[in-house]
Amino acid sequence: YREMYDSRRCWQTEEMVDLELNKLTSISAKTTALKDQIRIRVLGLGWEDCHHPWSHGEKDYTPEELATHLKEEIIKKHKSRVVPKKPKVKVPTRKVLPVVGTLTHDVLVIDANKAAQELQILNEAEEMLLKLEDKRYTMFQEVSRPKIEDLLGKRIEYLFCYTEPTGEDLLVWAKGEVVALPEPRKTKKRKRKGNNNSDEVDEPEEDNRAIVMWDERYLSKDEDGNVEDNPQLMTLLKTKYNKHVEKAWRCILGDD
Repeated sequence: YREMYDSRRCWQTEEMVDLELNKLTSISAKTTALKDQIRIRVLGLGWEDCHHPWSHGEKDYTPEELATHLKEEIIKKHKSRVVPKKPKVKVPTRKVLPVVGTLTHDVLVIDANKAAQELQILNEAEEMLLKLEDKRYTMFQEVSRPKIEDLLGKRIEYLFCYTEPTGEDLLVWAKGEVVALPEPRKTKKRKRKGNNNSDEVDEPEEDNRAIVMWDERYLSKDEDGNVEDNPQLMTLLKTKYNKHVEKAWRCILGDD
């Protein structure tokens, strides 16, 4: 959760909270996203005073109530609050008492052991994150799929299914850059809603296509050594965004 605060996943402003919530259509999706935003501050930054319960009695708090807490009690109140570089680690500690004279050897040993435990926990957490790299990468993506036009000039990953010489299928994330957008599709003629006449209106059809220049190492070659066409016209489906299935896609975060 600490790293999520510095990623695209985190909603840093009140305006961003409203913008991202408007992209989500279901109550469950909004509630899940808001809980993540609160956990980022409480668990990731150690701001326990920002906690908000998920329910009261038998009643769950609504997305509107959670959003108000996030905007008013967290983002607005803590704009100048110092953000810790590392997550807060909870380990058993001694009670801090006034010091008269010098600390005893036993007290110094207790403090040293506490520091060593904290360092060990952080090192183990980093090792665990490396083992769960793909899941971790997924957690840092934006909650909602970016607009296709916003991907122009950005690097993405696309999950291709390659067939090994043994006949085994292998899913591989290929990296490339969105270098252009195709000509918009023709609008579809639709009858005007609630109109009994034969009047028709032009409605633009959502276009999920983008032209992607793939990194050369991901391109296939035929028996003569010819490399497949590059760039390629790809369809980036909304339902495949930030998933782990064939034809899934996601944005590349930071340097790759």
